[in-house]
Amino acid sequence: MLPRPKYIDKLNKLRDKQIIKVLTGVRRSGKSTILKLYQEQLLKAGVKQEQIQVLNFEDLGLATITDYLKLYQYIDQRLIPDKMNYAWC
Repeated sequence: MLPRPKYIDKLNKLRDKQIIKVLTGVRRSGKSTILKLYQEQLLKAGVKQEQIQVLNFEDLGLATITDYLKLYQYIDQRLIPDKMNYAWC
């Protein structure tokens, strides 16, 4: 993986702020790679794997998540209380 310090720095500046961050781009532009790099950085910083939820909607195991309410419930059930949680789809 190529390092993406510009994007990781932007994510770090917004880390732990109570706002939703949206990473957009055309297909095959490296969005998943940036998030994978960020996940590695979070783990190195002491964030536990259980605090990080990564959902890949190409995974057939998630086929039952068909609307925003089901997505919310799926993520909400997996949140670690009293800890900062991270999730991306």
